[in-house]
Amino acid sequence: LLGTVRGLALDMCKEMGVNVSEEVPNVKDIAEWDEMWISSTSRWVLPVGEVVMPNGHTVTLRGTKVTDSIYKSVLDHALENS
Repeated sequence: LLGTVRGLALDMCKEMGVNVSEEVPNVKDIAEWDEMWISSTSRWVLPVGEVVMPNGHTVTLRGTKVTDSIYKSVLDHALENS
């Protein structure tokens, strides 16, 4: 697939003024991350709440407020244009 949901989510981020980094994440910088999300056709935009590190330690991310807004914008756009 061409990443339709991903592209729409990135467009919504741009409209909302949300800075997005599309780089391979480096877990040594995890303390600096505000939020992280994944996108897919079936799940739309899904927040990542925690990351399990290679040593088994679990790191909880700060929140999902922005990701929730992105999800709502993507869903609203899809409903308006369907």
